[in-house]
Formats: sequence, C-alpha cells, structure tokens
Amino acid sequence: MAQHRSTRMAGKPWVRPGVRELGPTVRALGGMKDHVHKVRFDRLDRLSKRLDSVFRIPGTRFRVGYDAIAGLLPGIGDAAAMVPAVVIIVESYRMGLPGHKLARQGINVAVDTTIGSIPVLGSFFDAWYKSNLRNVDILRSHLEGVSTDVIDAR
Repeated sequence: MAQHRSTRMAGKPWVRPGVRELGPTVRALGGMKDHVHKVRFDRLDRLSKRLDSVFRIPGTRFRVGYDAIAGLLPGIGDAAAMVPAVVIIVESYRMGLPGHKLARQGINVAVDTTIGSIPVLGSFFDAWYKSNLRNVDILRSHLEGVSTDVIDAR
C-alpha cells in the first residue's frame, strides 16, 4: 500500500523537491519562526535572489541574476533593475531599519546603478557586486539583532 506523501517516511516529513523543510527566513532569522517580519523578509529575500543570483554559470560556482541580464540593455535595463532595489529599501524602512543602515543600502543601489550603467563593463560589475543581496543581508543582520520583544513594542 502506498503511503500518502504528507505522512512521515523514514522519520522525515515529506517536503516538495527543491523546498527546504523550514523556510529560508526561519534559518536566516536565527530560527525565529514567529518573527513579526518573517513573511515580508522572506519575500524580499526571494526578490534579491532573483535579481542577483538566479542562474549559475555552467562549470563555475558564479551566479548571476536578472539585474545583470537587464543591464545588458543600455539605459533602460539599469533603470528597470533599480525599481525593485528601491522596493527593498522602502520595505526595509517599513520594517524599522535605522537611518544609517538605510543610507548604506542607498549607497549600494547608487553604486550598482552608476557603475552598472557603463556598457558591458557595468553588466560584469552588476554580476559581481550583487547590491540587492547586500541590502537584504543588512536587513537580516538588523532583524537578527533586534529581539522580538522590542519589535512587538513598536
């Protein structure tokens, strides 16, 4: 008799292939399953990975995302890639990121957009710099450092 896939098999719960048992945010936020910003952070984490590291270059460990690919279109690509980068900064502000860390995120986006606008060289820079992943890491380190009691008191 075949077991239903949602039942435990060999002591482990069934998990859809390609999906971790715990979401990336649970691990990223130090196991805080009930963190007040878990869902919002998880969405930003997925967005940053799509923008900066969705494709692996065959034969290497190097990854590129839609940001570097869009940068191949002169002018329009970098402007289009800046929109989701600004969304990450706005959401970080809404989640209580302090001003000096928001400024760091803004500098990351400004550097990425400015140097990324240089034809060809800018696309290589976008692929290497990964400003969106850097900005989500700034937010992650802040959320890990703030206790849930402090967040709930806001």
